[in-house]
Amino acid sequence: MTLPSRRRSRAGFTLLEMMAVILLVSIVFFVAVDFYRQLTRASAHAADLTRNARRAVALADRMALDLEASMLLKKPKDVDPLQHPWLFLGAAEPGSASSDRMKFVTRSANPRTTAGAESDLQMVAWLATPADDGSLEVRRWSAPRLPEGLDRDFPPVEDAYLVARGLAAFGVRFLDENGEWKPSWDSSELVDADKLPLAVEITLAFAPPEPAVATADAAAAEPEVYTRRVLLPLRALDLKQLITGQEEEKDATQDKDKDEDDRKSGHGGKEEAQACVTVQQCLEKNPQAAAAAAEHGLSEVLQSIGDQCFSAVAGSLPPGLSLQGCE
Repeated sequence: MTLPSRRRSRAGFTLLEMMAVILLVSIVFFVAVDFYRQLTRASAHAADLTRNARRAVALADRMALDLEASMLLKKPKDVDPLQHPWLFLGAAEPGSASSDRMKFVTRSANPRTTAGAESDLQMVAWLATPADDGSLEVRRWSAPRLPEGLDRDFPPVEDAYLVARGLAAFGVRFLDENGEWKPSWDSSELVDADKLPLAVEITLAFAPPEPAVATADAAAAEPEVYTRRVLLPLRALDLKQLITGQEEEKDATQDKDKDEDDRKSGHGGKEEAQACVTVQQCLEKNPQAAAAAAEHGLSEVLQSIGDQCFSAVAGSLPPGLSLQGCE
């Protein structure tokens, strides 16, 4: 006689079910880890791009500080040009569309407290030189006083201190009085003799950050290019003309005082000079000239001198603007 078999209750999971759960948990875990890694890489890449943008702005601002304080004295006719130390030079490699070196005089120096007299003038040079890793380095050199004569040579690289490294591109262009951008500038040559550019355009780019994982898209990534245009507020100064003009202004002031005394005493006098026509008012009278200035990138230059009398700056304006009725 056989006893009836007892059914055993099944409490728990089978081995197959446990393996399925472990597999699903592992997939979710690896997906989450991969998402976190991608998010971390994207955040680091964005931080590097922001850092490059800040470095580009800081470098352009530092160069603009020197350029905005640049000045140039015209060579007197009775002075040997080789003995004239004032210079504005932008040098480009043959066939290049922009300069990679500049040398000019600025008034941005802070005179030191010394026993001898010292001015705020200094000679400044900016250099873009290749680095060992194939990138570019930007260096600045300065001298606290002007040379005794004309010196068109650039200082050695080791004498200039490093301002920025890791650049992928660097170039400088110069705007002339005809509204054309030139790749180089030399105030000691006959073409641009005794002239300063109206503006300087700085173009630079830092090498893009290397991605954590090399991909086809990452290899094709190009550096972000930053452009900064700096207006040069001063024109080349004619020291002899300035001295003569000051003497004439002094004589005119004396004549004006004399006329005022004569008027008060009943002996008559000169009429008051009429208000001058400003550059902005002249452009409003000549809309075609304003359109031509915008086409050649001169709008910012003209706006910067819009409040000045047209008669005072007419000689330095580009001749192609054809401004009429502004005298």
